[in-house]
Amino acid sequence: MLVIFLLAGSGVALLASGGIIAVLNQIATDKEGYSLSNPYHVKSSTYAFMLGLSPDSDPQDTALTKWVVTSTNSNKELFVGWAWISNAEKYVSGMQFESPYPGYHWDYGPYSSMLNISTTQAWPGGAPSILPTKENFWIDSAQTNGSATVHYERNWDNSTLGDKALIIMNSDGAPNVQADIQLGTKVPILGWLPIVMIPLGLVLCIAGALLFLRKRK
Repeated sequence: MLVIFLLAGSGVALLASGGIIAVLNQIATDKEGYSLSNPYHVKSSTYAFMLGLSPDSDPQDTALTKWVVTSTNSNKELFVGWAWISNAEKYVSGMQFESPYPGYHWDYGPYSSMLNISTTQAWPGGAPSILPTKENFWIDSAQTNGSATVHYERNWDNSTLGDKALIIMNSDGAPNVQADIQLGTKVPILGWLPIVMIPLGLVLCIAGALLFLRKRK
């Protein structure tokens, strides 16, 4: 009987755990399976907001990460650019822009993401000499009146070019940048755990039931 109880108990536990994870995957993440942080509201009077991204700022290497930038000014088309930090710094050199200072912090859990930008600094300069849409150094870029998403992985620090940066501007190069930034994180193992746990739980429950019926004969 001990074997029957162990099989049945393990099966029920796997079914329950797999079911809970499956539900959380549906209600606590977006359609891509990412948990999103509360938005950080960018309301800068400058020409650009730059967020430097270093792989060293990622506390673990188990999560996939993305940044979601949403325009909050319906009168302006937003430009979101993703670039190597060396190119980004050259572009904003001489431009008035804003960035977190002295730094910022982000973290995540299985179903939570946290982005903490406590203070920023506006760096002196003028208007951009070239519109962001005319530059060709961007790794990826988007122009939107809605939301734009940038995905990345820790492994990009293998490149000799170093860290990356996210630059948010108005597409026409005008000042007064308004947007929301959200961090999204995804732990891949949580996506396939229910696929493994629920069938295995069913098998163990069925095995326990068959052994119980066999014992009664």
